Amino acid sequence: MELDSVVFCDIEGSITKKTINEIGFINKDKELKTSSLTESKEFLKEIDFKYICGHNFINFDLKILEEKSIYQDIKDYLIIDTLPLSLLLFNEKTIHKLPKNYKSEDDFDNNPIEDSK
Repeated sequence: MELDSVVFCDIEGSITKKTINEIGFINKDKELKTSSLTESKEFLKEIDFKYICGHNFINFDLKILEEKSIYQDIKDYLIIDTLPLSLLLFNEKTIHKLPKNYKSEDDFDNNPIEDSK
């Protein structure tokens, strides 16, 4: 598997309300940060990928996307979820939250592009 065939994705939203505040995608040198599903669909149509990768993607991001029209565009792609991988690779850790090194004491906002990276 080549990294060029992977689109990295992160959603900032609510799993209980099934809402998306922002969604971020990265593939090769292309990035998209948006709240628009239309823009997201267009971005995905423009890139060549085989895999969708994200942290806790299956139990969070995918649960939100399943309720959205974009799900039809992504449902047949293979998913790489880094949360279970981190459990295997770092089994001595008790918490497997995604590190957010870009955040500072003054900046509490999540950034789906940075989280995708």
